[in-house]
Amino acid sequence: MQIAMLASLTAVVFGHGQLLDPKPTYLNQYGDTTTFCGVIDGPTTFPGENYDLGPSSNTQAFTRQFDKSGFASLKAFFDSRETGGECGITKADGSPQALPIDGVLKWGIGGSEGFVSSHEGPCEVWCDSTRAFHNDNCAKNMPNGHIPIDMTVCQGAKKLVVLWLALHAPTWQVYKNCVRLSGGETSTPSSSTPSMVPVTTSPASTQSSSEYPSASTATPSSTTSNSDQLALGWRQCGGSIGYNGPTNCIRGFHCVGFSAHYSQCMPNEPPQGQLQTYLQCGGRGYSGLTQCKDGDSCVVVNEWYSQCLPGSL
Repeated sequence: MQIAMLASLTAVVFGHGQLLDPKPTYLNQYGDTTTFCGVIDGPTTFPGENYDLGPSSNTQAFTRQFDKSGFASLKAFFDSRETGGECGITKADGSPQALPIDGVLKWGIGGSEGFVSSHEGPCEVWCDSTRAFHNDNCAKNMPNGHIPIDMTVCQGAKKLVVLWLALHAPTWQVYKNCVRLSGGETSTPSSSTPSMVPVTTSPASTQSSSEYPSASTATPSSTTSNSDQLALGWRQCGGSIGYNGPTNCIRGFHCVGFSAHYSQCMPNEPPQGQLQTYLQCGGRGYSGLTQCKDGDSCVVVNEWYSQCLPGSL
């Protein structure tokens, strides 16, 4: 039972995104360390736009409304919502880490560098109370997950905060990763080649209502055919243009076509009134469903966030 439960956990732990370097300390190290810490309903937050036209169009709509909102930063926007607390699913007082000596943070999924390409939206980095980086669309503009920060404002900082808002659906996903910094120390960057293949995006003159970009995929093994591989949760599993990766999903997910050019592994639907594994089920300010599907338990991660987890970890 325990082995099966851990296998299930491992299968879906690579769903969304997390800071790889420097590494945060998580409130629940056995849970999904890539998950979002809360959600924001787009249409009621910034009305007047359609946030269901695909990742790029959604991000452009958000940016238009955000620029008119009066918020000076993504952090100010998050703070106004009290979504996920200060650090989400990570600890503010975790194990001290050094900043990369080259000033480039690494974001990824499951140890592989890179943003989930369908999760377009802004990201921001703060060193203590000073902003060190901002980009309106990190998944599109930095597909390899390399985030260059202003090291001059981070010298001597005690805390690093990385914020990300994923806009691929009308319900926006909030990500917050905090890292306690070890004073003025820096770490030497790894010389290994990133395992994610960057996606080159060309600007388009018009936006399509079925606009979903190709996902960055890991380089296939030379000894394993794509038919034998399984796509991870939330990753691409099909598409008519240039996609030759796996078309079957890991257990608990199924392949859904969003357009003729893009399909993605989505969670299997639980019975009506119950929540899928790894979704939010409680927390301060949360007003959604609280019952997890059979076999899962609603586990308190922090004051702001409770999550449906397999069995009892």
